[in-house]
Amino acid sequence: MKYLTKSFLTAFILLFIFSCTNDDDGDFFSNQVDAMIFSSPFLSFSPCNDACFTSYRIGKNKLEVSRSVEYFNGDIAFNSPNELSAEDYQRIKSILGSIPPELVLGNAKTFGCPNCADQGGFFVKLFINGKSKIYIIDTSDTADQSQAVISFKNRIREALQSLGSF
Repeated sequence: MKYLTKSFLTAFILLFIFSCTNDDDGDFFSNQVDAMIFSSPFLSFSPCNDACFTSYRIGKNKLEVSRSVEYFNGDIAFNSPNELSAEDYQRIKSILGSIPPELVLGNAKTFGCPNCADQGGFFVKLFINGKSKIYIIDTSDTADQSQAVISFKNRIREALQSLGSF
């Protein structure tokens, strides 16, 4: 009985801690992310004469866009960014609250096999406490993508559509 009471109390305290944050979206993990870069689907090492893909950097208070004409080599150089409107930022800022805990807490990873069937992948770079993690997520739903990752990928797609980049 004493063990059961102690377990219940511990569970209650943990639930209380993780349910109380100062974030407007109520998401503990979004508070851990300082900024995020995400891109429209791209094909690795594909030659291009125009903007290969569009990438966005979203932080706590602003949204920027950059168009790169370079080959994708595993990272995105965010060159000459242009700040977008406050309305654009407000429309998609909730994407920060949809980042799955497994990405915030996990290690850099590629989900699925982007480009195995020329379907491309979404690039996501998270900035957390001065460090960064890169994730590449196959545009197709694959077995290694949890439901949370698939949902997040769909939120990226919706944000890109909203910004006219998909």
